[in-house]
Amino acid sequence: MAEDSQHNCCSISTEHRSGVGISIREGGSRHVFRKECDFTQLHAAVSAKNVERLKSLLLAGADLQLRDKKGYTALHVAILSWGHHLRNWPKPHPGILATPNDVLARAELCLRTLCDHGIKINATLGDSSGQAALHLAVCYKVLPAVPILASYGADLNAEDSVGMTPLHLASSTLQKDIVSSLIRLGADVNALAALIQIIRRTGNTPLHLATVAAAIQHNKAPETRLGCISELVEHGADTEVVNWADRTPLQEACACGEEEPVDALLTHGADINRRTEAGEGCLFLFLDRQRDVRRSLLSKLICLTSQPLALHDRHGRLPVVLTGPRYAVQRERLLALSRQPRSLKEMCRNHVYLSQARSRRELRDVLPEAIFDYVFNCWDSAVDVSFVFEDDGKCLGSALSTLESGLLSCPLEPVRSLSRAELSQASAGQAAALAATAF
Repeated sequence: MAEDSQHNCCSISTEHRSGVGISIREGGSRHVFRKECDFTQLHAAVSAKNVERLKSLLLAGADLQLRDKKGYTALHVAILSWGHHLRNWPKPHPGILATPNDVLARAELCLRTLCDHGIKINATLGDSSGQAALHLAVCYKVLPAVPILASYGADLNAEDSVGMTPLHLASSTLQKDIVSSLIRLGADVNALAALIQIIRRTGNTPLHLATVAAAIQHNKAPETRLGCISELVEHGADTEVVNWADRTPLQEACACGEEEPVDALLTHGADINRRTEAGEGCLFLFLDRQRDVRRSLLSKLICLTSQPLALHDRHGRLPVVLTGPRYAVQRERLLALSRQPRSLKEMCRNHVYLSQARSRRELRDVLPEAIFDYVFNCWDSAVDVSFVFEDDGKCLGSALSTLESGLLSCPLEPVRSLSRAELSQASAGQAAALAATAF
């Protein structure tokens, strides 16, 4: 019997041309004979996307649930390898015969083969992350794997060790296609509406995470940044649900100070007048940021917030930006403005904006141009409060001069000298950054 086992061991290793042992399920024709390996033949076959070898190993009775020393099952390796090829496929080369479509087709076939043979679809990684294969598919942007895993019973609302579901992960990284796929497959967009909080430490919903991500990821196109917000809300995400800080997604967007996510949420009916338990409204949270309040969003929040303006929280505290001596004049103007009643014209404008924002394109064809601009565009002219000083312009001019002299003294050979107007236009972002530091 010992000789037979030794013969079987040698024949299997020779057949698959590897010194790495495989594990045989109990009850099969062979016994388990090696588990102390860094990477089993089953893992290697999946990583190489070698479907024929994978099927041969499974036919020989390889243990699907065996983990490598990192704690990964073959299913985890299949997703990780698939994601690696999606991100790092080499440039065309005569020595590379396989095409991306060939490799990705084999990756999908390996995944389906493992699932067909009964691998545990919701097994988590053997580390502290607590992530399952579906979490990995989101993290590594393997969109085709999402419906496949779901069709074999993957838990769409499974939490990792910090309470993140796959939809939370997709929303926080602005992966609109994966968000759409998960919602279509049945993921819960309003998990926090239940009694059990999904994210234990923050209480954020997917909409909170998508909003904050849209506010801070400036390098992405607006349609990418805002697409997840629209996708979630249009499929039932609650704009008024609060996290553990008692903030709605709109209030988080105001705290981040970005106008586009605020507009997106207002378009879908978010309440701009809600205050937290601490008495903090959208305008308060925007002014409490201690930085960069020189934006048109300030005027919009002042105009749209109902009177009286909530400039104090429930403890009588003013936002941080209004407590310093630099903005004493602005503080007095805002306090005076908070005591003034809205005109009928302003109330009508606010009602139309907040109730008809989603019909903006249709209203453009119906309303006279002057009225349309007043309702949707003229915010700065409606509020006489500015946080920009004359010396800020001097700082900007000084920054432009510094940039101009630095560029013109560059040792590289320029094709032609840049005019001051061209330099100002080309270096607006850098100049603004320098001006901000000087400010």
